[in-house]
Amino acid sequence: MNGNGNTSSLSKTAKILIPIDLELEVNEDDIEELIMGHENELTIEDLQEILNEEHQETQRNMSPSEQEEDKRGPMPTSAIKDLLKKWEAVRAMVLEWHPNQADVCRVGDFYNDNAINYFRKILKKREKQSTLDMFFNAL
Repeated sequence: MNGNGNTSSLSKTAKILIPIDLELEVNEDDIEELIMGHENELTIEDLQEILNEEHQETQRNMSPSEQEEDKRGPMPTSAIKDLLKKWEAVRAMVLEWHPNQADVCRVGDFYNDNAINYFRKILKKREKQSTLDMFFNAL
């Protein structure tokens, strides 16, 4: 800061390097607005509202198969973990015993990328949600 309490133009210039890299036009008013918008800490209510908005956005963007899952109810986390363990065991055994390793790897990778990763993403999302829930419940 300079003597009158304002941020120097050098630091303001440093703050707009990313927008410049992205070829965005940014002026001092934009920078001040950004700074003012981040001066106040978010309350728990603000954080909960943001979380709810993100959840609603996720619900709007769900694919038909994910909406169908909602009607059946969610797959239990224990079942997902069991499925992932079994997949790793099957894949390892097939890789060990099948004579054509290249084909097995290619097919295994395809199945892994298109079917198994769906369940990994669900598990990650639940673990992340569980962490957020523990955080908010602790407050």
